[in-house]
Amino acid sequence: QTLNVHQAPPKPNLPAELTIDPNLTLLPGDRTVEVKLLCQYAKCAGSLRLTMVRPNAGGNTTKLIAVGRYSLPTGGSRSFPLKLTAIGRSALAHLGTQGVAARLHITIEKRARAKEVHVTAAA
Repeated sequence: QTLNVHQAPPKPNLPAELTIDPNLTLLPGDRTVEVKLLCQYAKCAGSLRLTMVRPNAGGNTTKLIAVGRYSLPTGGSRSFPLKLTAIGRSALAHLGTQGVAARLHITIEKRARAKEVHVTAAA
């Protein structure tokens, strides 16, 4: 059996992996938060949910503040908008330069994970 030296070696069969920039930006107009994503190993597509913990009389509650979808080719990188919910618009209405902590929930290939992120207003 001969080996063709001009033939590319077979690609490993790795699952898609998504890298998330933990610094999200509230865009002017206060209706959209932008998240930067990088896809590796295979095509990436799924949904994004941004949540925030809010204190209340009975303890803390988690509120959904933004939602979105994404799709990237292998090796692709770009920013995606997350549309703020009414609760999100209210929670981020007076976002100062300090920003606010939140959690980004990601689905990719029927797998779910969450990442701590920081939301700041666009400069």
